[in-house]
Amino acid sequence: MLRRSAGVANIARGEIIEEATRADALAAGHLRCAYLDVFNTEPLPQESPLWDLPNVLISPHSGDRVVGWLETAVEVFLGNFDHFEKGEELMNIRMPAV
Repeated sequence: MLRRSAGVANIARGEIIEEATRADALAAGHLRCAYLDVFNTEPLPQESPLWDLPNVLISPHSGDRVVGWLETAVEVFLGNFDHFEKGEELMNIRMPAV
């Protein structure tokens, strides 16, 4: 449904875009390019056609790594541990979709 000159980036979840359809669209030139950090199966299998496409940039599920991310993650974890010990509500809880 994207215009022919569109590029696509996925750093969220592999299953957001159907892999076989995306590979076909990239190979046929319907998509200009793709930056892919996540896949249905990780690591991306060697037999995936995505490896051979010159218009695809593949990264090893590292798109979320930014300066200071580890310190922030530890801070949130320790804060939640403190809340847990005190019987308080935890921070950043993601409820599953119903």
